[in-house]
Amino acid sequence: MSRFLGLLNDLARFTDAEMARPWTWPGHAGEALQLRDLHWRIVEAEQAALVTAPVATTEPAAIMDLAQTALGDLRGLLTGLPGMLLDREPDSGEWTLREVLAHVLLVERRYLRQVRYAAERAETDPVYLRAPLELQEEERAGDVADWLERLEQSRAESDAYCSRLPLEALIRPTMWAGHEVDVRFRLHRFAAHLDEHRIHCQKVVRALGIEPTEAREIVRTLSGLRGSHERRTPREELDSLDARHLALAANA
Repeated sequence: MSRFLGLLNDLARFTDAEMARPWTWPGHAGEALQLRDLHWRIVEAEQAALVTAPVATTEPAAIMDLAQTALGDLRGLLTGLPGMLLDREPDSGEWTLREVLAHVLLVERRYLRQVRYAAERAETDPVYLRAPLELQEEERAGDVADWLERLEQSRAESDAYCSRLPLEALIRPTMWAGHEVDVRFRLHRFAAHLDEHRIHCQKVVRALGIEPTEAREIVRTLSGLRGSHERRTPREELDSLDARHLALAANA
């Protein structure tokens, strides 16, 4: 588990009553603070990182930033949920969280495959690549953190290719759900599909009787902020930011 995902899990676990516990802001003196202030200091540090992060300089990179922001929101929604919820049906015949996440992961990979094919195929090749792609059985196992790590890895692979596409590749023809579209449309589908199934997961969680706590709501904001800049902020700066977050949370 990444340090940031571990931090999200730790911050999400507090009950509403625990969020009112006294908390001391290291290196500062002033009015009495509560544990919820720890959460907000970390949120504010992510805000600062977001506004100083390098901006996307190409259209493909900007489009893929939207997808990473969408993943951040999904990650924040699911972080810290107990693994036993993954296989609990919200209603008869409805998808479980595990089935939703399997679909999200598989589609992320399919989208990358179709974008790569559309951008690189010869003019004499068929417009659409008809090649089955399925998850391995072991890729369907694990808890929520395992699923989030898989999604993060697949998103990184998608970004590494798609964000570097030349502008002329965006108008290359392709297909989506039987419709004639172009690569630009397919790039926008990454974020839209993640948002579709973030809403889907939200409905499942609600149907399972899990109400959002204050801590989980703040964690969702925090994860979304990280998603908004994590593909543009250099890795060493993210590592430094994570270290500062963890040091601040150490006295919680």
